[in-house]
Amino acid sequence: QIAQIPQGIAEQVVQIPQQIAEQITNIFVPQSQQQTQISYPPIEESVPAETPKAFTWDIMTVTPVSELGLVPIVSDIAAFADKLPQLGETLENLAINIEEKGDLQKLSGVELHIPGLTKTLLTEEEIFAINNVDAKGNIILPSDVSANPFASVQGVPLADMTSEIIAKMPNDIVFARTAGGLIDIASSLSVAPSGEVEQKIKVLAGKPLDLVIKPDQPAERVLGLITLTKPLASINESRHISFLGKMMSAALLTSLDKKSAEKGEALLLEKFEYEEIKEGVFKANIIAPAQEGEYNIVTVIDYKDEDLPPKETEVTAVVEPEGYVYTQLAKGRLRIEGAKVSIYWHNAISGKYEIWPAEKFMQKNPVYTDETGKYSFLLPQGSYYVKAQAFGYKDYDGAIFTVDENVSVHENIELKPSSWIPAWLTLQMAAVILLAVVIILLAVLIIFFIKGRKQ
Repeated sequence: QIAQIPQGIAEQVVQIPQQIAEQITNIFVPQSQQQTQISYPPIEESVPAETPKAFTWDIMTVTPVSELGLVPIVSDIAAFADKLPQLGETLENLAINIEEKGDLQKLSGVELHIPGLTKTLLTEEEIFAINNVDAKGNIILPSDVSANPFASVQGVPLADMTSEIIAKMPNDIVFARTAGGLIDIASSLSVAPSGEVEQKIKVLAGKPLDLVIKPDQPAERVLGLITLTKPLASINESRHISFLGKMMSAALLTSLDKKSAEKGEALLLEKFEYEEIKEGVFKANIIAPAQEGEYNIVTVIDYKDEDLPPKETEVTAVVEPEGYVYTQLAKGRLRIEGAKVSIYWHNAISGKYEIWPAEKFMQKNPVYTDETGKYSFLLPQGSYYVKAQAFGYKDYDGAIFTVDENVSVHENIELKPSSWIPAWLTLQMAAVILLAVVIILLAVLIIFFIKGRKQ
């Protein structure tokens, strides 16, 4: 029996580190980062018997856009001013006569900002009334505790717009939205000396994007094309790019036809289809390109009247990267995994800064960074500040900022190591070290116990 004692102790020693490791993981790792078992439905329930229409597209076909033979929709400053009353008033206040070439020269190099869809169609009072209605259709007063604190700034979904509101929507202009239509993305207009206008939007890489357009004539269908207009931005920290990302970037750049590139022609990268959702209004739900760069979103309208040729309008999408959390080392920036990033907003009703209710806008707050350290938020108008926390680092409280035209928050955040904890000591590393110390101590105890028995 005495001979069996060391064996029993050894078996207990093997179990103790496993139990300690599980407890350490539960203590240090947030529940939001722990993996959960995913139950997948049977394959016959997930895959339809017939291929959906959207899947019949040849997504990666590379074709010069100039070969599609489309008729461009008039997109000079006069056309935009006629369709957008706010723009017309701005030009009038600036004493700009768009019929005079000399006045057009004054707009060269100037970026004009046009509001999103909601503010284009509705006044502030109308926006507040639509967004602050109870289940019975009664308007909730701002002083009421159940009032929507975002009523005056959040977008109005198309489903909540009446026929009268839809009738006021400008024709042949693409409006961009996100968060299910609750956040509008404003556009900027750059005017060339000839009067031609480039419409531009800023979006975050890999984030959902809604595109809305109302054709001037009944449309059979509306298609969308995405083309690359400028090469991908260079990334200094190549070690943070995934293998798949490198392969896709290389394939994309090598697929460019030399002759087309010399002619300055953009190449077709992706196709999608709009869906008519309300009284001649079409909407497309897409995901912004995963790689930062400048892209052209071409919207093609195929009319029901066969005598009308298909027309196209263009929007330039500047795809920006997500922000990331990092610490500065001698050899460069080390991105931090497992950092908790929270955003706080100023509640005008309470007068205090509170954790932003991201679930109202189809997002999460706080978010936890992965191995790339990336994070981002898409926000409605308001005042905010960002807070970042990570084990072994000092908390970061950002300065208060205001969101007006740009709806995305993606600044890079630097965290300073705590004075007594080295920068390399992460949660996982601390758990490993603690586990190793416990195992060593247990091994020493076993050795002393065995020696004592032999004596």
